[in-house]
Amino acid sequence: MTIEAVLTRWPATMAVFNGHKMACVGCILARFYTVADAVAIYGLSLPAFVVELRAAIGDQDTSPS
Repeated sequence: MTIEAVLTRWPATMAVFNGHKMACVGCILARFYTVADAVAIYGLSLPAFVVELRAAIGDQDTSPS
């Protein structure tokens, strides 16, 4: 899933990206890069990042649209 898609569907996830000082929010490449791409670029753990994203999403619908 692209970063843009995640941020559009679950705006609360912006805090996760910003909390890691990632420049993804507002980046023109967010429509092309996946979350996995960004996490690799920033040298973060994908499983840990996904846990943070899910916590930010909370009870919101996480099924693909």
